[in-house]
Amino acid sequence: MIKILIASSADLKEEREQCIHLVNQFNDSHKDMVLKPTEWDYDMMHAHLPERNTSPDEVSVKLADSDVLVLLLSSKISTQTLLVFRYAVKQKEMMIWVLYNSDIKDALYSSESFNDILIVHSSSPERLRILPYKDLRNLGFIFKVSLYDPAIAYTARSFKPGRKYD
Repeated sequence: MIKILIASSADLKEEREQCIHLVNQFNDSHKDMVLKPTEWDYDMMHAHLPERNTSPDEVSVKLADSDVLVLLLSSKISTQTLLVFRYAVKQKEMMIWVLYNSDIKDALYSSESFNDILIVHSSSPERLRILPYKDLRNLGFIFKVSLYDPAIAYTARSFKPGRKYD
């Protein structure tokens, strides 16, 4: 089983749901490999509410139990989103996919936070993919193609010492 954490700010709910739907669709047609999606979002407006557990501690637990991080970016990269990314980078065997709407490319590329992501990408392009998309349909296509990445199959076959498998 490959565990995929789909993380974003709260405003990208539709995109997260699209990714989860595609993972479930993948599972329906591939009985030999199971992908388990989980999601995390950071909602700055409601983070203080007791029923909303969107703290960095909560996401670090989910990340520690994941094989792949799908990080969906909006035009402003929050401190929380950057913390999620940095924590994932520390997980040496985790694959990271950063997806963003191509309409916000200029805003992202001028952001210092996105610069941090680009620096990591330049040093480990095999485990960090940066993938722009045009709209929800295009996001679906890019995400679906990414699920067929040979590295995913390798992750499924890899033994990770100390890891609990289902």
